[in-house]
Amino acid sequence: MRLLFDENVPKLIIDYFRHLKIDLKTVYELNLISFPDSEIVKKANVLRRTIVTRDLGLIKITSYSDATKFGLILIRHQGPVTAKLLSVISNFVSYIKNKSIKDTLILIAEDKYELFKGRFYDFASSKTEYTETRKKLFKGKNIDSLYKEAKKFNKK
Repeated sequence: MRLLFDENVPKLIIDYFRHLKIDLKTVYELNLISFPDSEIVKKANVLRRTIVTRDLGLIKITSYSDATKFGLILIRHQGPVTAKLLSVISNFVSYIKNKSIKDTLILIAEDKYELFKGRFYDFASSKTEYTETRKKLFKGKNIDSLYKEAKKFNKK
């Protein structure tokens, strides 16, 4: 597993992945701080790395492009990093160690992680399943409203 950490991921989480011996780079190390999401996605693809972020805006990019070619890990946790969240990360790393995460969206929350294989619009085989998946991922909100929320949040 080769990861590229976005600038919005807490240092404690990055350090924890390093502690777990994961091959990772950060946008800081690659001098990509404040670059547009599209540039970070391009760099991740060139480096063949999975992006790790808390930025919902990346979902919009990865929903409609090949950006998830190497996977996307979305950490759905706000506030201080807890031991419970680190435990979920540890369980995720143990599970995924020898598996491919290409074309996979991974959600990591304080109480669990979930894997969604395929690009966002491929997540479900039926309209009902698609709707249920969207509710689970985005708590019933549509992708555009989430994107607007993320932009507003990121301006703070």
